[in-house]
Amino acid sequence: MRSLHSPLLRLMVFSLPLALAGPMFAKEPVYLGAKAVLAEAKGKEALKKEVPWSERLGAYNPAALSPQAAATEWLEILEASWKRGGEFDYDGDPGDAILRALPPPAAWDALAELVRKRPAADAADTRQATRELGLRMLAETLVAGKEGSRRQWEAGRAALPSDVRSGVERQVRKGNFYNGDEWLAQWEKELPTPAGNEPVELPPILLGADAQKRDAFLLRLLKEPGYVVAEVRGRQFSEWAGALALRHLEEMATPQWGLAATPEQAALFEALEQKFPTPAKGGESNKLEELRLSAENAYIIHLIVEGKTEEAIKRASALLKQEKELDCPLSSVLQYGGQANAYFDFLDGVLTAYPAADLWKSYLETAVRVGKQKVALERVNALLAKK
Repeated sequence: MRSLHSPLLRLMVFSLPLALAGPMFAKEPVYLGAKAVLAEAKGKEALKKEVPWSERLGAYNPAALSPQAAATEWLEILEASWKRGGEFDYDGDPGDAILRALPPPAAWDALAELVRKRPAADAADTRQATRELGLRMLAETLVAGKEGSRRQWEAGRAALPSDVRSGVERQVRKGNFYNGDEWLAQWEKELPTPAGNEPVELPPILLGADAQKRDAFLLRLLKEPGYVVAEVRGRQFSEWAGALALRHLEEMATPQWGLAATPEQAALFEALEQKFPTPAKGGESNKLEELRLSAENAYIIHLIVEGKTEEAIKRASALLKQEKELDCPLSSVLQYGGQANAYFDFLDGVLTAYPAADLWKSYLETAVRVGKQKVALERVNALLAKK
């Protein structure tokens, strides 16, 4: 079953490219071209500034805003990301990050009303027409369920390119765009047995479902052995799922690392580590290992933001020495309130402990941002002197 959080809808709503990041270790470090990297970085104004939309997304706290203000801010962040799409390096899919940060259900009526008042897209601009139709379908799904999305589809389908239109048409005919209560009702019918299945992906629209039913559904996944919940992101969505998991930690049958996949869930990560110590090699499924690694990367970001640099360096170095992916970009540190200087110190410490890490380009670029080019070059020269 596909939910509103399906890759198809994310593509339709946001139409933004992925920025794929490779593992942060390599056989040949890139510090040999240090001066060239510094010169290139210094010439890029973007490296001296924080990314506007991601900065706003990191600071977005709808709980502190009125429903109208929460809806307005979310929509403005979305539009800002559209304008900057593909022009900067961002870890992950920007559309996915924004979707997961949907304002709470109390703001959905206001969001739908704002979307209804938007001018129609230029039909000649198929990319923007696709975005606008997807946004309208999203807004109507939130307030009117699958019938709302169907009405929007019928009104705007002709504006889409034929290849996009045919794929979405199949999903609409199946009714595969749900609000929270519809999603729960469908999953109650279709939830597979846990053994051997892919992680259960919880869509952000679940926050709009009946609270008792929503809690009961997640508790079922936590308590029954074998179920694995995919990564849960978005501030309010993560707060709900993480708090429920912490309250019922002793009843958790399988380590739900996906619920600790954001820096805000540091307390849950620590509790999970205590309840489910690092297993022997092969002791967890590949999917659980992936989710655990993602959660640990999020925890490292939390440590950097909180100024616990030494612990962050220790954890990051341990991951790299095991040839595991270190996925803690500067953009994420900034989104969660961290400082570029702290990130530079983190990279400096990791590269001191593990100079083979493929972090040198990030290190040198961050040095330009914080005005520590001299320190960075001294580090490179000292390393070359040992060769």
